[in-house]
Amino acid sequence: MDVAIVKYNAGNIYSVVNAMKRLGIEPVLT
Repeated sequence: MDVAIVKYNAGNIYSVVNAMKRLGIEPVLT
């Protein structure tokens, strides 16, 4: 599964990235 996370400087985006990685999903940060 491919997931793109759009970074727009509103919140802690890295907690979302780490949560996705724990689920076995490798997100792409844009």
